[in-house]
Amino acid sequence: MLMDRSSYDNVKGQIGHCGLWCGSCIIGNGLLVEMTSQYQRVACGHGVHNWVLKEKGEAFVEALEELKKVPICPGCLKGGGDDTCQMRECTRERGLVHCDECDVGEACSHLKAIAYMREGGKAAGMLAAISQEERIRIVDGKCDPYFKEFPGFLLGLSKK
Repeated sequence: MLMDRSSYDNVKGQIGHCGLWCGSCIIGNGLLVEMTSQYQRVACGHGVHNWVLKEKGEAFVEALEELKKVPICPGCLKGGGDDTCQMRECTRERGLVHCDECDVGEACSHLKAIAYMREGGKAAGMLAAISQEERIRIVDGKCDPYFKEFPGFLLGLSKK
């Protein structure tokens, strides 16, 4: 079964202010909704929710239904992502797109927040583009080498 790539295609060229690639985010690329739907089809189709989870089966199905309702994020550069993002506000105030363009360096008051976002993103299977070379490769769609390492790239493996 091929996955719908329209959400992925919308965010694949975006790299957030902190350096996380929106195309690797399961909320932005549509993978959360797609995989939840497929998981529910398989698990409930076989009745797993009833015979394995017994009295918790209904709550399980309700949780899957809620996950399928999570809105697709348009990407950080199109108004999506965390609306309290410190990096978004700071880069806009400085007329920058990404934190890596800033020359403040070690004096930056957001270094801990940037590290937290990048480390958390990597732990969640996202790619953080640190260098300009990586940014260009990702935005130009030359990110195939990352598909095996980061699970958020499942959509990149499906045919258009």
